[in-house]
Amino acid sequence: MKLVKIKRHHRQYTPGDVTGFEDERADKLIEMGIAEEHEADAKDAKPAAKGDAAKAAAAKG
Repeated sequence: MKLVKIKRHHRQYTPGDVTGFEDERADKLIEMGIAEEHEADAKDAKPAAKGDAAKAAAAKG
């Protein structure tokens, strides 16, 4: 599985979308100029808010 960033419209994807494809499919999209390989940055990951776990536990009752 490779992450790619879509550079131009392709099926349901719009430029700027980041999505994962099987390696062979991702490589073909990159070769066709539709996508570029994308490396996930630590800054892209969003930590869970402190209250989220408590809210989930409270909702379960």
